[in-house]
Amino acid sequence: MRTNTKRDFPKHADAKRYRICIIALPSIPDNPHLTALIKIFTPLTSRLCVVTSNYQAQNNLDAQVTIKNVKCIANAKTLWEKITTQLLFQLRSSYFLLSNVSSFDIVVFHIGTTLVLPMALSRILRKKSLLYLSGSQAESIKWTYGGTPLGSLLYNIIAIIETLNMHLATKLVAYTPSIVETLHLDLYRNKILTTGARYVDTKEFAQTTAITDRKDVIGYVGRLSREKGVLNLIQAMPEIVHERPAAQLCIIGEGPLHDAARRMTQENGLIERVRFLGEVPHHQIPTCLNKTKLLVLPSYTEGLPTIVLEAMACGTPVLATPVGNIPDIINDGEDGFIIPANSPSILAAAIVAALSNDKLGDISNHAAESVAAHYSFEASVARHREIIKSLE
Repeated sequence: MRTNTKRDFPKHADAKRYRICIIALPSIPDNPHLTALIKIFTPLTSRLCVVTSNYQAQNNLDAQVTIKNVKCIANAKTLWEKITTQLLFQLRSSYFLLSNVSSFDIVVFHIGTTLVLPMALSRILRKKSLLYLSGSQAESIKWTYGGTPLGSLLYNIIAIIETLNMHLATKLVAYTPSIVETLHLDLYRNKILTTGARYVDTKEFAQTTAITDRKDVIGYVGRLSREKGVLNLIQAMPEIVHERPAAQLCIIGEGPLHDAARRMTQENGLIERVRFLGEVPHHQIPTCLNKTKLLVLPSYTEGLPTIVLEAMACGTPVLATPVGNIPDIINDGEDGFIIPANSPSILAAAIVAALSNDKLGDISNHAAESVAAHYSFEASVARHREIIKSLE
């Protein structure tokens, strides 16, 4: 499918125009992270093709962007369906690369640390490759399946694949410097670029309601899975409500812990205090964030959740654990809050303290100012121009 809309990206007369193929592991149809990456690369390319599956192209993509959705299992739910989808996607994206070998200079892997077949083929074809490190899928598997024999087997297999991919890639692109330490990547320091953070559309994500005019709404946006610590947050709510009687928790997202989260809510008498909104379209997220006084991410492992930047742009302070790239984004007590651990008791105390902070208005303003200064579209394009130049 090819989009044909009017170009609205800035021109850069000094930028060499490259031919780029983005290979993006299948995700949700309305994938804002992939859309953002496409828009970043568009002003730097003469041709941009995106190979993925189930992606519904946004109507404001540039006319030079070609979307190639390869056929995979739609809405894979079971482990074996997910494994089959992964293998099918790798085979079909590899075939696309081989069939269009003369059409691209650079191959970009988005959420692709396990895409070893197209990565190996890119190396064989002598193409430059950029592997984006949003986190470790091996670590996610470990938290999802715990210490089970299946979990241990999958963890070891995926860890080996990720290591192989890092060796094969021309450059590794991290969102911020912290990921080097978090993922123990000292071995690859000479080819890691730590300036790959995406941008936030500050026209769409903006503060429309002052923090002082918002109710005590605590927000969570993300996958309902073990590594995200969402159950810990629900367990913290009774203590929070005891100290802040008007407090409510609003949960946006779906995942394997959905039923467990609802049961825990009921068992703790929190039916009136915890709302489950399910999946919310991305264009509605700014409205939700402007009704939220504090966004909480109690994760055990992370990359750089875009929701952190989006919340800050809306003047919504973020309280999060110091995992992944988060310590590079949030300055504790200045534009958000960092907590040392995510146990229910620590979460409850930290959330109550944040909601009661008499400088919350200043923190809210500083958060929005920080995103505007460092994570605009223009700043991101400039960073990625340098990333591409590093391949020369």
